[in-house]
Amino acid sequence: MTRPEPPKSSRKLTLVAGLVVLLVALLVVAAFVVGQRDRQPELEPPF
Repeated sequence: MTRPEPPKSSRKLTLVAGLVVLLVALLVVAAFVVGQRDRQPELEPPF
């Protein structure tokens, strides 16, 4: 193999970056859902 394997530090960095992106996406979706619920409380009654 002529190509050396990437160091574990860079792999760990990419893994952490992916987790951060997923967390940010979840936060954005949660904020959007909460905003929609606050704007239209009559359409979706809380269970």
